[in-house]
Amino acid sequence: MGRFLEYSGVWNLCDLIDGRRNNYWPLPTRGVFGGGFTGSDTNVVDYVTIQTAGNATDFGDLTAARSALAACSDATRGVFGGGTTGSYTNVLDYVTIQTAGNATYFGDLTAARRGLAACSA
Repeated sequence: MGRFLEYSGVWNLCDLIDGRRNNYWPLPTRGVFGGGFTGSDTNVVDYVTIQTAGNATDFGDLTAARSALAACSDATRGVFGGGTTGSYTNVLDYVTIQTAGNATYFGDLTAARRGLAACSA
């Protein structure tokens, strides 16, 4: 087991690069996309397998159709937050990235918002 798998907490960028070079930190295998606007708000969640070329595949659905939402993740869980369903929403949903299926209610933002930005390490 690599040393990064044995510790939790905050790492700096040099530690992450070193971990990737020495195979302590695995490459992600899946990219997950959800929500959006296709003439109306959508609840569709799709995924791609990053290491192979090809079209997106259906993953499942968000708990509600919405656009202008934000998302972030770690290697296990992806979280979708906020957006608009005609009015702003504060809903947070999550998916388990390696297991396709519908999103599950995660909680609420402190206020209803749209056009958010998110990032994760």
